[in-house]
Amino acid sequence: MHSMPSRRLYWMFLCILIIRQPLLPQQAKIIKAIGRIAVIDAGISAGIRVGNYFTVYRHVGARWKPFTYVQVTKSSPRLARVELVPVAPKINLQTGDRVLPAKLSKKTRESLSRMNQPELLVPKRNSSTGIKGVYLGPSTGLFMPLGEMEDVFETTYSYGGVLGLQFRPDLDVNARFLYTVHGDEWSLWNIQLLGRRYAQDGFMFDLGYGILYPQIWEGGYISLGFCGGLGYTFPIAYNTWFEFGVLYSYYPHFIRNTAQFITMELRLIL
Repeated sequence: MHSMPSRRLYWMFLCILIIRQPLLPQQAKIIKAIGRIAVIDAGISAGIRVGNYFTVYRHVGARWKPFTYVQVTKSSPRLARVELVPVAPKINLQTGDRVLPAKLSKKTRESLSRMNQPELLVPKRNSSTGIKGVYLGPSTGLFMPLGEMEDVFETTYSYGGVLGLQFRPDLDVNARFLYTVHGDEWSLWNIQLLGRRYAQDGFMFDLGYGILYPQIWEGGYISLGFCGGLGYTFPIAYNTWFEFGVLYSYYPHFIRNTAQFITMELRLIL
């Protein structure tokens, strides 16, 4: 039989566990989301109260990444309603996102606006550099002439590469080159300088200038133009990405006419 002191120690230890349980760090999951409002699977019984702030995490590239903040606006014993904080990054919440208590010195909107915001949910390159990232890689795709350009040029494969500098998590500048050839009839070089804006869920938008240098038989011509397009990027390994993009180019002074073409590219980003 257990002695009286042993029983007392047992019950004291059990009480300590019961008392400490609500104070343990709580992780909850979003079980329903509509835009910037969501419901999490924990509530008052887990120590969650109206006014609490949480950091929202999403599983991207084999790890959980923080990307925005929410505040509890309604709480029941087992569920709680959360809303995106006005000063936080405006990214829609999704079912399956996880939340953890935000580390704030004061639970006020003012203190939240002064703290460092988490990274946006966009591809982030080499974080060891002074800027947000440097990336490069090869590309391949299709060159498709439009309008008057179809009289001389034909749809064919293209090859090239990209070199980019990511100054902010949602903005970078990149230079691309493209080369395509059709037998002995013509060849074409195209160099583009583009600004890129990242949107949610891997989508991106490109806008910039281009230099077009085609060679037709023995003659070569240089033209300046504009280009813009969109694409989608997705990770395949650590610091390695695939991009699929479509770019429309317009050159107003191409020989004696205008030049328009579309390029569809698949890029490997390293």
